[in-house]
Amino acid sequence: MSQFSYGQYCPLAHALDTLGERWTLLIIRELMHGPRTYKLLLQNLPDMGAISLSRRLGKLERSGIVQREMQEPRAADEPYSLTTKGHKLIPLLVDLAAFGLESLDLPAAYEVYSPLWSLLELHARFKPALAKELNMMFELRIDSEAHHVEISQGVVKTHAGPAPSPLFVITTDAASFILILRGILPIREAIQIRRLDIDGSLAAFSRTLDIFGLRAPVLEAPKQPKNGAVDGQANAPKIEMYPAR
Repeated sequence: MSQFSYGQYCPLAHALDTLGERWTLLIIRELMHGPRTYKLLLQNLPDMGAISLSRRLGKLERSGIVQREMQEPRAADEPYSLTTKGHKLIPLLVDLAAFGLESLDLPAAYEVYSPLWSLLELHARFKPALAKELNMMFELRIDSEAHHVEISQGVVKTHAGPAPSPLFVITTDAASFILILRGILPIREAIQIRRLDIDGSLAAFSRTLDIFGLRAPVLEAPKQPKNGAVDGQANAPKIEMYPAR
């Protein structure tokens, strides 16, 4: 029996034998939006270490959850992607993220952040009942990164990289986006003070605010700024974050 096995004849224990080790679910989080190279995975999981990442990827490959994207000609850093079996884990990650949102506050000074991780939060916030018979795509540009969100027949999919034909493009910075998600910086005010820009269909943008529950605040804005005020928003704390890459 492997030292990492729970040694129990139980479907949950059996699943945790593969998924329960530290970092494993975060590797799947990185791959749920599209293929990623080993180098990029290591950059977005900076505290994991190269040896641990290699071991986890090898285990996930043997379990049929992750695969290498073979290229011609063969490349030294071929990207990893989720298999069909691996994609079945995405609802699990979304449910866990929704649970985490119940107590998620502003980032601590030591916490790193990647805009890609906020795409998982959009999954957790998604209200499928409000997106029935809707087909649309929009792009989200946060600092230097571009990602896009696709909504089709009550299902949301997120992808790394620019959108091929977005109905609208949202441009903002990481700190502002986090303040918006936490309900501290209202959308209208973010636009007024030019911390959020919308290019394209305002009607489509307005509808997405309801679909992702972004009209009502999630947290109450602090009465006193914790780390200094944000320009144009006296009650919004300043966020200093370390990028994941």
